[in-house]
Amino acid sequence: MALWDLDQIKEYVRVLTQKKGAAYSDSDLENDINRYYYYKFPLEVQPGELLDWYEFNTVASQSSYVVDDDEAIVLQPPIYVNNIKARIWLDPELFYDRFPQDSTYDEQRPQHALLYGGNIVFRHPPDAIYPVKIKSVLRPTTLTAGTQTPTREEWGPIIAYGTAIEKLTASRDLNGANALREQYEEHKSTAQTHTTQQLFSGRVVGRY
Repeated sequence: MALWDLDQIKEYVRVLTQKKGAAYSDSDLENDINRYYYYKFPLEVQPGELLDWYEFNTVASQSSYVVDDDEAIVLQPPIYVNNIKARIWLDPELFYDRFPQDSTYDEQRPQHALLYGGNIVFRHPPDAIYPVKIKSVLRPTTLTAGTQTPTREEWGPIIAYGTAIEKLTASRDLNGANALREQYEEHKSTAQTHTTQQLFSGRVVGRY
């Protein structure tokens, strides 16, 4: 029997928000849970199970690429172009001091990449199709069935508290939201400790 499936997360959110029955419809509750789980959970918790590679292919002569926000939420070093590590830049001012935008560049395998504003900009422009992969936190699969569980059931309390805080904040019940934050942070810390233990024990996390 699942301890933290969608139905149980819903019930716990109702308890935390003290909103039951018609005051919090089942469809609204499910939408709120998935909105938190899909958008905020991977950003705030970054659990090991969501660590993976964001992958795409370059197009010849095209320097800039938009990151698919429905797939990846956090991008970070390293980045590989054709299985060769490229240098990552996070400051656009420094990047464009080195590689001015109004300059013309020979096309070749990119060796530098700027990550900024949901885009990846390469220098030099690619001269061919190259596979690219970059370390990332991917979005989870949303919960749609009452018996469906998160990737790890232990995430259930985090999702419930996070959803409740978002709901109470939207309802302008800031005292109620603040009262839940300490427990929310404790549940987050437990998940993050689990990720750290996986990394230090050498166990595989995602596909890193």
